[in-house]
Amino acid sequence: MLNLEKRCQSIQVDIDSFMTKYGILREKGLPSPMVINDKLVTQEDYIERLKKLAASQASTSGVKSLPT
Repeated sequence: MLNLEKRCQSIQVDIDSFMTKYGILREKGLPSPMVINDKLVTQEDYIERLKKLAASQASTSGVKSLPT
């Protein structure tokens, strides 16, 4: 049982680290993968959203890249 608890804590640390990094990207303009009723968009639709974001940012800044 102790090993399971340690593993759960380790996973939670990893999740917290990911969410911190993800939050920074969202603040920089990364579109949300969520849509109505908290469902995830399909991977294809999300890729399209990223492409549109990159295109709009490239047209305004002169740099063609995804948010980092």
